[in-house]
Amino acid sequence: MLPPFSPFGPFAPGTDPGQTLRFAETRAAFWRHWYEAQADIFRQAANYCYTPGCAPMPGCAPMPPTPQVDIAQLKEAVKALPEAQAALVIHAVQVLQAWEGMRAQSRSGPDW
Repeated sequence: MLPPFSPFGPFAPGTDPGQTLRFAETRAAFWRHWYEAQADIFRQAANYCYTPGCAPMPGCAPMPPTPQVDIAQLKEAVKALPEAQAALVIHAVQVLQAWEGMRAQSRSGPDW
């Protein structure tokens, strides 16, 4: 039985049903990946906004503590790189460590 809103049935005239099904399958896979990515982003946002001492949202865990990178060991490890690239790597690690430190401070305290 054909749906009343479709005069041609499930496929347009002159099209290969296999192509239509592959297109629908590709589109379904795209939306599945899209919603999985959105769920990951929202889960990360919920974990980022986690408040110590409060019950976390169901399915969300607090963010794990970030280990500090030893800069002296990092400098030894990047000696094989060109000097400019090694400086960029060390700077990036220092910036991320400073950012993590600020994030931890902003989430602690009685007014949070």
